[in-house]
Amino acid sequence: MALEKAPYNEGMYSGSRAQQPMTKARMFGMGQAAKPSGASMNQAWQKWFDRLRILVTSDESGTTANRPTSDLYIGRRYFDTTLGKPIWVSNASTPTWVDATGASV
Repeated sequence: MALEKAPYNEGMYSGSRAQQPMTKARMFGMGQAAKPSGASMNQAWQKWFDRLRILVTSDESGTTANRPTSDLYIGRRYFDTTLGKPIWVSNASTPTWVDATGASV
């Protein structure tokens, strides 16, 4: 008994949708209303890259007076050259810095 070949379905690979390039909206089934505007998308990516830069920048250092005051998060490291040791943020809402022993500095 010979196996029969399934017929080629031309409708599956032809037509107007087959000619369109794949977009995120088509890939995930989103309509036009679900697409973010270019400006908001750029701002979101910029914010993400700013946060990523902060996370991977492990050589931040400076004097006590020059400690970072923005983009703080618990665990953020900073080498205080005035104190001569690394310190970490323990409270981001009211910037509190501690040394390795947990003492406020």
